[in-house]
Amino acid sequence: ETSRILLDVAAPAMLPLRDRLLKAMPQGDLRIAIAEWDGRYRTDSAGALAFELVLAELAARLLSPRQRALYGAAWRARSLLAEDIAETPSPRLREVVAAAVRAAAPRFEDFRDWGGAHRLRLSHPLGRAPVVGRRYRFTDLAWPGSSETVMKAAHGPVTGRHSVSYGSNARYLFDMSDANGNYVVILGGNDGALGSEAFLDQLELFRRGEFMRLPLQPAAAAAEFPHRTMLQPAAR
Repeated sequence: ETSRILLDVAAPAMLPLRDRLLKAMPQGDLRIAIAEWDGRYRTDSAGALAFELVLAELAARLLSPRQRALYGAAWRARSLLAEDIAETPSPRLREVVAAAVRAAAPRFEDFRDWGGAHRLRLSHPLGRAPVVGRRYRFTDLAWPGSSETVMKAAHGPVTGRHSVSYGSNARYLFDMSDANGNYVVILGGNDGALGSEAFLDQLELFRRGEFMRLPLQPAAAAAEFPHRTMLQPAAR
């Protein structure tokens, strides 16, 4: 049960904002998707994608460029936008929501669900290099979560396919009643050396929500990890 908390991609604080938007939205595919959305940013969620696309287009119409920049620098950008939406008169809100839906509709058709637009891209620092950088980029995965979820996968306004900018990259569970009850996993691998078998060896564990157990008692550690790696200085 505790481990499931670390995988939580629900954002219940977004549901009142969803309901406010629904009252102003015209009929159509985006309205259906948002109405059926439960507030969870799963990779297969059409509602999460529709909500974020409409929200970004709505912000572009309700806020000045300066306001958008200020909100983007804050941790509570969506909460601030929700306050602006709540203060917008209904006729004006229906007008801008309708325009936002029209602008968002083609991208909703392109991506269809949250994972289609929200991607995890892992790369070596050399991945930023021009020309050769693509050789050092290793993943482009549909990824759950958002800026508002416990399993954080932060992003800016969603206007198309984008990558996670900041988020959950390690998980730890410790059973304080058991010296061997230590469970860890990192989003990547044990080894930072390019080409190493352990460079991305924990990625699939992280995706599945699983852990490695790290016992502290010598006997349990020896039983669980029978291989030993010895590091020696190079001969001169």
